[in-house]
Amino acid sequence: GLEVGLEAATWLRGLDPRVLFMFAGAGAEGATLRRKAADLALDNVMFVGQVPREEIPSVMAASDVCIATLRDDPVFRTVVPTKLYEYMAASRPVVCNVPGEASVLIDRAGAGVSVAPGDPGALAAAVMALATDPDRREAMGEAGRAFVERTASWEQRATAYVEALQLTLERGSRGN
Repeated sequence: GLEVGLEAATWLRGLDPRVLFMFAGAGAEGATLRRKAADLALDNVMFVGQVPREEIPSVMAASDVCIATLRDDPVFRTVVPTKLYEYMAASRPVVCNVPGEASVLIDRAGAGVSVAPGDPGALAAAVMALATDPDRREAMGEAGRAFVERTASWEQRATAYVEALQLTLERGSRGN
């Protein structure tokens, strides 16, 4: 579903020179996306290719907004891409076009903006709205970070795991 990012970049081309779409990674769509960006002469798009795991925090730190996209497929309505947690942990606001659980998570956390899947105009509008509102970006980034610390930190997950194990052991000892 990354082509919607290129289409959003097309909408925003020339509107604000500070808005740059950076694609990191070397997924299956990489070559196709690069060709399409070149064909469209998108000077507001940059491809950085595969990024070593230890450099990912630097990539996110260089970003004012992170975008999470997936194809509009019913199977994706029940998943939350791991990158959402990574973006929120990095205190970055998120624009998300993944309906269902991912959208609910972003809204509940107050960590970003959910838009309809496959709608480059809505994606472009959300990016532009955040690009022009640094206070809102900061507030969403902080809200996302706080949400992850509260609900998905290693410590919180470990505590929940231990509690689940204890409950299982208690039920087992009672013969349930």
